[in-house]
Amino acid sequence: MVPRIAGEEDGEFRYPSAKPPDACKLQTLTEDEKVALLRKHNELRGRAARGEDGMPKASNMLRMRWDMELEAVAARWALQCIDKHDECRESTRFPVGQNIAWIKPLDLLTMVQNWYNEIMEFYKDNINPFKFKYSAGHYTQMPLTVLLALAMVFSKCWDLLCAVTAT
Repeated sequence: MVPRIAGEEDGEFRYPSAKPPDACKLQTLTEDEKVALLRKHNELRGRAARGEDGMPKASNMLRMRWDMELEAVAARWALQCIDKHDECRESTRFPVGQNIAWIKPLDLLTMVQNWYNEIMEFYKDNINPFKFKYSAGHYTQMPLTVLLALAMVFSKCWDLLCAVTAT
């Protein structure tokens, strides 16, 4: 059996066309937006690493970098304009998480901050052993020690913007 890789099914890309449905349009991020998003993620991860906001200090939190492969995978999923997480988002290089938001108007940095603000729903007792809490799901993707790469895309779907982050 062929291992399932993000966006692939039985070795074939599950969403072979980069053409979106009629109601959906992929929006590209500028280099400045990518830098700002990385800076925001790393700023918030730094807060977590220092043990701010009521959580214990992290022992091995690395700075994230932009990843073009994850960006391509996130783009294919964003083009589906489906309001749920992709069932298969594994990578041969590392585990991949996913945050999704439907927002209007587009404000990427506020969206990332809102994901982090879910920390108020997460308790340090849930860290070891880890206990998932739905209301803090976006937050828990952000400070994971193993995160090394980030990619974000957004598509315009039915006058809403769907932002997909692969981490």
